[in-house]
Amino acid sequence: MTCLIVCLAYGCVSSISRALGHDCRIARAKEEPSLGIPQAARTVPNSEVKVLTSKYTLSGTSNNACAFSASPSDGKAFPAKVLDTSFDIVVYHADSINDLVSDQIKSNGAWEKQATEHLMNLMPCSGVSCSQKVFVDVGANIGWFSLTALHLGYTVVAFEPFKRNVELLCESLKTVRPHLLEKIRLYNLGLDFTTRNCELFQEAKVNIGDTHSVCDEAMRASIIKGGYESLGWMNTTTLDAAVNNGLFDLISHIDVMKMDVEGFEHAVIDGGNSFFTSQFAPRFLYIELISAMMGNAGGLKERGIHRLDSALLKLANYGYEFARNELGNTKISLQTSPLEQVRNFVDGKTVLFARQ
Repeated sequence: MTCLIVCLAYGCVSSISRALGHDCRIARAKEEPSLGIPQAARTVPNSEVKVLTSKYTLSGTSNNACAFSASPSDGKAFPAKVLDTSFDIVVYHADSINDLVSDQIKSNGAWEKQATEHLMNLMPCSGVSCSQKVFVDVGANIGWFSLTALHLGYTVVAFEPFKRNVELLCESLKTVRPHLLEKIRLYNLGLDFTTRNCELFQEAKVNIGDTHSVCDEAMRASIIKGGYESLGWMNTTTLDAAVNNGLFDLISHIDVMKMDVEGFEHAVIDGGNSFFTSQFAPRFLYIELISAMMGNAGGLKERGIHRLDSALLKLANYGYEFARNELGNTKISLQTSPLEQVRNFVDGKTVLFARQ
């Protein structure tokens, strides 16, 4: 569960939590010694932006997970509406299944509606020009944000490692709006700091859509002891490798990237050293930042603070700053504020950054 901070054009406002009734205060992991890195990292000037080119290009439906997905037996289409746009979305629907995202959509016709509207409003357009706006969904789940973007006319690239989530997303596309398949690249992959195989685990009795990636034996033993069940293995890649292997062949830039990968956000950033200094560097980055989850994700709970600090310093180095909204200016700056102050401000929240 995460609290949401949306920082748009001129300040910061706190917003909604993912699940109603959940306490969003996150227990801090044990802090480690200083990283020995300056508090404010250097901004990458525009003159240093590199244009990346693919080693080869994948074409047609071969680079789309929907070409291979099966129809889910536990899914059902429900009506949804956001920003005056109505559409149907296939969600988990069975008496034996609990899924927070699906339950909210079935009850309210939306998931994280306020956050969704804020993100989509970052890409103003009209008519055919909307297809030139690009939304990248890292950790797509059953596709709420991706499908919303598609129905608003945007082009989408999405990554989701859990096969059952992919099947529901594809069912929404193939049976409800098949013409939208031309505007999305969906990959049944996780993003990481390296290319490797990791095991997926799930606490099915609590939230079937909430999956966790385990890439080492120490974490595997711990998560099994905690009552999680294995879902099998997944493949991971990096942002840099995704570019080199043509997974972004549909687009030439990114307007908004949403990143929610259950504590692996730092690893995704680590795997994008070239990506974040290329033409693909997102104009806006909406990212979940929870040190406790970052520690648990790697099987080293006490390292969560270190990983969060590293992610923040890299984002600063890539030229990102807190985005602002119209309610006033925040006094926190990713570029100039002390690292500890920035960490305390973001830890436990989902934050919107803008590239300067």
